[in-house]
Amino acid sequence: MIYNHFPNEEKWQLLAGPITMQEYLSMPETHAAFFEFNLQVISPQNSHAISLQKDKYYGEILVRCPDDTELSGSLKESTDEQTVKGADKVYFDRQKSLWRCQFAPRKNGMHDITIYAKKKSSEGTFAGAVLFIFDVKDLKTFISFPRTWFHFYEYDLEVVAPLHSGSVVWPVGASYCEILIRCPDDVQLSGHIGKGQRIQQGELIQYNAEKELWQCLFAPKKRKCHLYEPLNGILKKGAAATIHCRLPGATEVNMTVDSKWLTAQGYENNVLKRTIKVGSQDMSLWAKYDKNSSYSSVLTYTVK
Repeated sequence: MIYNHFPNEEKWQLLAGPITMQEYLSMPETHAAFFEFNLQVISPQNSHAISLQKDKYYGEILVRCPDDTELSGSLKESTDEQTVKGADKVYFDRQKSLWRCQFAPRKNGMHDITIYAKKKSSEGTFAGAVLFIFDVKDLKTFISFPRTWFHFYEYDLEVVAPLHSGSVVWPVGASYCEILIRCPDDVQLSGHIGKGQRIQQGELIQYNAEKELWQCLFAPKKRKCHLYEPLNGILKKGAAATIHCRLPGATEVNMTVDSKWLTAQGYENNVLKRTIKVGSQDMSLWAKYDKNSSYSSVLTYTVK
């Protein structure tokens, strides 16, 4: 910042209202993109620094901009300039008609925040627009944000579990991990799992009518299991249901109905096919992949 470029005489400032040198030095650092995209910082006002929100584990910056502009952001630790992954959540609040830029640090200390902007119609990269300092104090624990896109907010999606986390825990002994999402009745979800390449048949996305949310189940292990039927995750109480699936490598397969084990049958040549009477509680399918191991949960149906 070149201090002598700031005119001390009010008539040369060319501003709607004159400001002092102290106010000038308190403002956030801006780049050309800030003015090119006509950004307006709503909060914090006349300050280059933010702090943690009251009773929250993140800080927030509010920015207003034209409808044809979109924003993104990043959080870096000032000591090593390393970007903190999963620490930014930048989205448009349609009710307030402004952008909420939230940043969740992992530890106490000084951090640097950069907010970027670009035209929605542009396929180019975001340009750095404005910088803030985030002085984090008395952080007791930390959260992280999942990566989201525009449609997440456009369709009013809500992550129910995992809460306040950008990662999913794969429970010990389980054969899948779970993400729960709530959304409006006219929205349908799909999904996939993979690292560079999609894992075929690695997901089961189903609507749980009883809990009024979507269960998104993912199998990180490449066991290549395949469910043929039933594909609806909700079974009718007292009805007959044929469970048909392929479980490569499973040494034993069994089921529980109303929390009671059935007699193992219907599993041959890596394929299970048997018809059962649905009880009044959840029905689960279990498999062993080692003669000395315990059963692992493969999938669960909700009963209604």
